[in-house]
Amino acid sequence: MFNNLTLPADIKIDGQTLELVNNYVYLGQLFSINTDSEIEIQRRISYAWSKLGKLSQYLQDQRYPLALKKKIFQQCVVPVFMYGSETWTVTKKNGQETTCSSHSNGTKNTRCLMAGPYHK
Repeated sequence: MFNNLTLPADIKIDGQTLELVNNYVYLGQLFSINTDSEIEIQRRISYAWSKLGKLSQYLQDQRYPLALKKKIFQQCVVPVFMYGSETWTVTKKNGQETTCSSHSNGTKNTRCLMAGPYHK
C-alpha cells in the first residue's frame, strides 16, 4: 500500500511479488489508503450487530433482569463496535454513529446501534 507521497515499487519476498492493495485488515482493524473511516465504522457496526444477534437469546429472555442485560450489552457488544475507534477520523457524516455508543444507558446504545446502518 502506497500513498501519494511515494512511488509504487514492486516488493519481492523469496522471488514472489507482493500484491499492491488499497486496504487490508490487520489485528481486526481495516487499514486503508484513503483517510475516510466510513468503511471501518460500517464494518464495526456490522460486527456489533452480529454479536447482538448472537446474544439476543439472553437479551430477550424475561428471566434475566434489565441490569444484567445492560451489563451484557456494555461488556460484549459495545467493545466490538468501539474496537479501534481511537484511530477513526470522525466526520459529520459518520459522527452520529460513533457518538451514540458513548451513552451509558444500554437501551439508548441499542437504539443507536440499530439506527446506525440505516441513517444516511
